[in-house]
Amino acid sequence: MDKSSSLQDSPNRILFYDAECSLCSKSITYIHKISKHDKELYFSGFESSAAKSLLTKDFLESQEEVVLFWEDQLFSGPIAIEFLLKKYARNSVLAWLFRLSPIFLQNIVYKLVAQNRDKLKIQKCVFDKDLSQRIIY
Repeated sequence: MDKSSSLQDSPNRILFYDAECSLCSKSITYIHKISKHDKELYFSGFESSAAKSLLTKDFLESQEEVVLFWEDQLFSGPIAIEFLLKKYARNSVLAWLFRLSPIFLQNIVYKLVAQNRDKLKIQKCVFDKDLSQRIIY
């Protein structure tokens, strides 16, 4: 399948994440919970065919940041998280923390968590049926 046809067949809203990371999977579960009403938001690991057709080599190799493909725009790292929080959980404490903190601080905290995520002892989660239907493999 060439890149143009895969772009046409892919959903317009995909959050790409490291599917091997337990913290990432837990985060996907939370984002799914706050975005349940949006049936157009899908989730996909960096190893998926959708990721390989939509993302650049740099994103695929680093896997340090989540990447949000939103209607032909790409957002990554804390910018992607803030975008989703503004969209789906505008009044949550986490959204307010993002809103009030400067981008340089968001980047520092995000990178610290991303670099140490494998050291966190988080149990791998099992996706429920609804979320499983929105995963692109």
